[in-house]
Amino acid sequence: MSRTLLSIAFTTIVLSSLSAVVADDASSAAPDTPVLFEDDFEGRSKLGEGYRTGRGMEAGWNIRDGVLFGEQVRDDHGSTMRKQMEFGDLHVSFDFRFSGGSRFNFVIDDNNEKSVHAGHVARASVSPKRISISDDKLGSMNLDVREKRKQKSLPPE
Repeated sequence: MSRTLLSIAFTTIVLSSLSAVVADDASSAAPDTPVLFEDDFEGRSKLGEGYRTGRGMEAGWNIRDGVLFGEQVRDDHGSTMRKQMEFGDLHVSFDFRFSGGSRFNFVIDDNNEKSVHAGHVARASVSPKRISISDDKLGSMNLDVREKRKQKSLPPE
C-alpha cells in the first residue's frame, strides 16, 4: 500500500545534521535499504525545493549552521512543513533536540484518505518524557470520532 508523506508538524524543536526516510519491502532495516530522501540542511538558510510550510507558518522555520529550527508561531496550531513523497513501508530517522519546546509531531498523511481530518493517518508525538505512536486513521483524526468528540457522544470504550 502506498502512502504519501505530507506533513511534519512541530512546536519548538531543533532537527540537526541529517534527516532520512528510507523505504523497505521487509520489516528490517537492512544496510541495502534504498534511501528515498535525506537532507543535512548544510550550506543554505532556506528550507529548499520540495518543502512547503503551512499557511502563515513561514516564520516558524529557519536553518542556521546546518540545523533546522522549528518554532510555533501561531496560537491555534503547531508550525508545519511538508515534504511530499510516495512510499510503502518505511523507516524514518532524524536527530533532534528540544530547545525550549514541549513536544513535536511527525505526521504521515495520505491525501487520498477521506475518512480522516486533513489526510492524517499516523503520527509519532515526542516530548522530553514521552513518545506516543498513534493510528490517526482509526483514532483522533477519524472524522466519525472527531464528530462524536465534538458532540461529547463518544462511548466510554
